[in-house]
Amino acid sequence: MEPAHLTSLIRTKKPTAQRPDSHTGDLLFIGTMTWCVGGIITVAAILARFLTDKVNAVGQPYASGWGFMPLTISEGVCTNASAEEQLFFATSLMGSILTFMSWHTYKMTNVYTGDERCAVLRMRWTTIRQYLAPLGMIVAGCVSYKSGIGLTPSDAIAKVIHGIGANAAFFGLWCSELKILNAFGWSGGTPSLVITGTERKMRVGFALGFIVCFTIFSCSYAAASMYPDVSCRDKYGTIERSQTYISQSGNKGSSKVFELFVEDTASGIVLLLKTLCFTGEVMLLPCICGTQFTVWYFHRLVQPEEPDDEASLPESSEVEGNRA
Repeated sequence: MEPAHLTSLIRTKKPTAQRPDSHTGDLLFIGTMTWCVGGIITVAAILARFLTDKVNAVGQPYASGWGFMPLTISEGVCTNASAEEQLFFATSLMGSILTFMSWHTYKMTNVYTGDERCAVLRMRWTTIRQYLAPLGMIVAGCVSYKSGIGLTPSDAIAKVIHGIGANAAFFGLWCSELKILNAFGWSGGTPSLVITGTERKMRVGFALGFIVCFTIFSCSYAAASMYPDVSCRDKYGTIERSQTYISQSGNKGSSKVFELFVEDTASGIVLLLKTLCFTGEVMLLPCICGTQFTVWYFHRLVQPEEPDDEASLPESSEVEGNRA
């Protein structure tokens, strides 16, 4: 038989609403900061190699007089053994996990769009922003690919998957921002989602900056890839190496291995186009991180709905039945 004071407590205690996760803002800030710092260090390492490493794999100076300028950040970190690749992988993974765990798209009033759905993907805009941006960065950071000529089918597949992940991260964030800012006649979602004042100016500025930088990146990428004068493109050669092996039966043998390397780097117009392309992609970083920092700075947590007290309290007859 239950004590009388427990029965009274069951009947009279007022349930309290579950508070939103107070760590949402902290996780979003740390995750974005990880992306930002990792991107800066990675780009600095790539530029340092471009300015200092002017000798190819066989010890000959590049005839162009310049180091290797990658078209994209991904191409600059495509070697698994490089420090840049390790930095890019670690920071992409850490920042994406922290951003995903924050669940900020559902818990912050300045990004929560309610049940508004994307007409193309038929899913909620909150889901698009929550999943595409961090998961796309994880794919881009984990799936590396080889650059240059002579790619195998598996290298080509890895390059395509890497590109899908990177573009999913970019457009998952950018399209949801345009939705929230009522761009192109899109409604903003919930009535409470009204971005005004300084926050709106900053987010509109970062959205416009994203459009400009992505346009520069796309146009220069296409121009550099299709430029007809091959004399100023990167030139590749092969290194022949002999390897000695011992089979399981004890027989010795040797084999030849051919490795692709950059014999000479780009110059002239192609170098200019590659620099524009790389710069355009690098400038996407402050646009993305600036948007996330602005959301974090001006955010307010979504308040949970208060439960109906009368409906949530058990009836005395239910208490008597459960006690029996």
